[in-house]
Amino acid sequence: MNTKYYTHCPECGEKWIGNPIPLEDRPKYSPPYFYYYLIEIWDWNQENLLEYQCPGCMYKFPTEYDPDKTDIHFYNELKNIEYKKEAFPCPNCDF
Repeated sequence: MNTKYYTHCPECGEKWIGNPIPLEDRPKYSPPYFYYYLIEIWDWNQENLLEYQCPGCMYKFPTEYDPDKTDIHFYNELKNIEYKKEAFPCPNCDF
């Protein structure tokens, strides 16, 4: 998701942009020079950004989120199913 184009959650309307980054700290960052409240979900073993999460509604968004191409409700349902399969494996199931 190109976060510079998203200022609010498309699901709950939660504000994602925080205060501006102070001028003396800007050389350490890239534009836009604002703090984001958006949560990044990382795979630290592979050092890979997996997805983003809204701090308001806790919905997850793919890194290349495009509201015209991604049904965010379906995306989150699939993520919940994957989580439940990992957390509560079925010994009699084939998946």
